Amino acid sequence: MMKRLWEWIVKRWRKPSPVKPKVKRARRGKEHYGAHYYLGDLLDHLDSSFKDLPHFRRAAPEAYSLFKSIGATVGNSDGLVAKELEPWIAQTLPSFAADYIGPERQDGEFVTINFAYFMRETRRPTNVQPSNAARYRVGMTYQWEGGHYCDYFFVGLNRDGSIRPLKIVQPKEYRAGKSIFTRLEWSYGVAELVAKDHKRPVEEWMREMFALVVNKSMSRDSGMTVKVRKNGLCAAFAIDMERTPYFFADREKTVTENGQTKKIIHIVRAHERTLAGGHKKWIKSHFRGLREFTWNGYEVSVGLGGKHGASLGAINLEPTDDDDGDVIGMEEAGKKLGRAIV
Repeated sequence: MMKRLWEWIVKRWRKPSPVKPKVKRARRGKEHYGAHYYLGDLLDHLDSSFKDLPHFRRAAPEAYSLFKSIGATVGNSDGLVAKELEPWIAQTLPSFAADYIGPERQDGEFVTINFAYFMRETRRPTNVQPSNAARYRVGMTYQWEGGHYCDYFFVGLNRDGSIRPLKIVQPKEYRAGKSIFTRLEWSYGVAELVAKDHKRPVEEWMREMFALVVNKSMSRDSGMTVKVRKNGLCAAFAIDMERTPYFFADREKTVTENGQTKKIIHIVRAHERTLAGGHKKWIKSHFRGLREFTWNGYEVSVGLGGKHGASLGAINLEPTDDDDGDVIGMEEAGKKLGRAIV
């Protein structure tokens, strides 16, 4: 009894140990360039991209045949995109890539752009202004008055990253009294209409649009590349390499024979391991875990470009209009590249 009383007295009069205040970790900003750190509304954008892909087919069937297998790059609303090109990007730019802009991006009252893509032109089309720079066609699919269309413009890309808008020659109708006649004139085509809608100088808008399409498309190579597939269609985005457990926490679990859940791909840091007999061995940093699984109804594959397959930036093929020689069509090219690219 005396012992319990003494313990009570000690507890009653003992000064409580100071409580250390919890250090709040600074939360990382949601806005980002390239790889995603937070999920945000990425899933909504993914769902939307797969709904809009059939419109891509109606507007630009050839490009659709390629990008449905390679995947257009998708991002969330927190993504930031640079409006200029760095010289190293200009020197390592692949032959083609695409990104999903989405219906939430309104381009004034003229059009709503859904997909945008670029494709290098190896031969100068007869109606395009000459240039010594690498020529790229920039395509934009959009909805207008209930229909789905694709228009494009051309730019020349120099090795220092500078962009030169290129004119095309098109027929233009003129009316003189009751007579109508047509003449060929150089212009920037549909880019002039869109730039006017934006109240922007047309050349400035073309440079900026090309840079946005390139930077957004290539952001899939800026971290761990995630490819999602559904019904034979594909989309892609990049995440921070250490954030795979966060992004795919609600994936469909795969278990081992012992009933343990298999971990998805993650980085194992370099460490020292003690082996049997006390011997020690230095283990290099490496990847472990599942690279393919089901997530929110999508078939997902995760990998690092150059490690688990080719990155999109490593693809440097030459599109051609010739039917002679060893040539494959867009459909077959898309299937082969879809398997080769991470």
